[in-house]
Amino acid sequence: VIILAGKGNNAGDAFVMARYLALPCVIYSVCEKSDYKNEAAAAVRDLPEKTAYFKRDALDGRDFLCGDLIIDALLGIGFSGNQVKRKNEY
Repeated sequence: VIILAGKGNNAGDAFVMARYLALPCVIYSVCEKSDYKNEAAAAVRDLPEKTAYFKRDALDGRDFLCGDLIIDALLGIGFSGNQVKRKNEY
């Protein structure tokens, strides 16, 4: 299982799933474990030691080769911000 984690409680929900799944998980997060707050902080602390956790600013196709299931926990209902233009949209 590959988990893509943002900064908020949506990521915390995904960390709880990782804890209860009987499958190996790899987590790619936009922040360090110590950056989480509230329930998400508790959930990241409760991850099994064997759970692979990487802070990443970008991913490529190779990062997804080991997964059969992808859990998207990047953005939740609390998201606010502007759309980012991609290179080919200029």
